Amino acid sequence: MLMGLLINMPANGSDLAGQIEQKVISTVLSNARQAYPGGHISVDTTPIDPRLKLSACETMDASPRGQNVHGRVHVAVSCLAPQPWRVFVTATVAVEVPVLVAARAVLRGQVLNSDDVTLAPRDLASVRGKALTELPSGVKYASRRNVSAGQVLSLAMLQQLPSVSRGDIVLLSADIGSARVSAKAEALENGQRGEQIRVRNLRSEKVVRAWVQGPGRVSSRRATQFSKNS
Repeated sequence: MLMGLLINMPANGSDLAGQIEQKVISTVLSNARQAYPGGHISVDTTPIDPRLKLSACETMDASPRGQNVHGRVHVAVSCLAPQPWRVFVTATVAVEVPVLVAARAVLRGQVLNSDDVTLAPRDLASVRGKALTELPSGVKYASRRNVSAGQVLSLAMLQQLPSVSRGDIVLLSADIGSARVSAKAEALENGQRGEQIRVRNLRSEKVVRAWVQGPGRVSSRRATQFSKNS
């Protein structure tokens, strides 16, 4: 319910109510756009109590209470001049953004690939936890539970797997002089992107240490020397 200071002065009620509403909408809309620049955002406000009699305002300020930028957002609207007053308005901010959802049913323990997920617009109010917008590159994930088609994916629902597992056949890249050569190798240890593991060159049978670049790829160079897209 809207609450504020009652001032027994004539007021252009509908005009002032419209000014308050527009101030609230522009304030919460600006904050939501800043937090979710690619989102589709809509705002509804609670009706202004018609019993309130507030003086006309030349300088108006709006300040959201709390950290919420979507859902129910409480806003304090203050008149700074000529006659100070303050009212509280509740806005409902709906933010729809593309998030990662299961493209088909996923079983518990199933390793996810690009065919298992897709982007779909969802209202953040219906999303529990922090939704994903993409699967991080260079990392393998398995589902912690059964997921139905269309269900929003969050990081808490996924279990990170080694980028390379012991026994995997990987592509080993190495520098020989000024040349860059590649050979197949067997991983002798599990490893995440950026970690160093032992691998056996299948051609020479030599065991060397290599840096994990991503699924199926290791290199004699440190992983930090590669770009994200390498």
